[in-house]
Amino acid sequence: MKKSTILLSGFFFLSICQANDFEGIWIAEKRTKGGLGSQINIYSASGIDITFGALWNFNYRFDHDTLVILDSKNVPSKYNMYTLCRDTLYPVDQHLPSYLKLKGYLESTKPESKMDSIVGTWTFKHDEKTPAYYRFSKNLKGYLFVQMNRQKATYRLLDKSKIEMKYESGNMEVYTLDSSGSTLIAENKQEFKKFEF
Repeated sequence: MKKSTILLSGFFFLSICQANDFEGIWIAEKRTKGGLGSQINIYSASGIDITFGALWNFNYRFDHDTLVILDSKNVPSKYNMYTLCRDTLYPVDQHLPSYLKLKGYLESTKPESKMDSIVGTWTFKHDEKTPAYYRFSKNLKGYLFVQMNRQKATYRLLDKSKIEMKYESGNMEVYTLDSSGSTLIAENKQEFKKFEF
């Protein structure tokens, strides 16, 4: 009886460890010419969100108390500057519409620095209705996502490097985790990079 319990506990622990390798946010490396792409958000309770929309990677920095999001040439724009007040980022440009205020969901529950106070997900409504958000990491990188469509899926682990996703449509697809644990590869060879906060 004890032996069976130990074996079951070991299997359960192994399953959790393997699942944790897949959990997180995975962003498509390849985008359309218009900058559209997919992201996969894998949760612990076998749930998945798959979203498609505008994806834009960027670098950022702080100039004193101003958050500055840089363009592809690392040049700042007044339209991408924000001041932080508690859990809200306010556009520096007063002419921008109020719905571009960003509400924060931070990774750190007790921010100890300016950087801790920005790392996480900041949501807003693009054109007042479309779900959108910025995500900031500790390494001064981030991305903007404007959602166009969304679907749910479930998953099951096939082995330590393969995961099978079942979409709402009933279709299924197998994804493979590469040896570094940082890239998820679809059956059509499309690659998704893990976003590290």
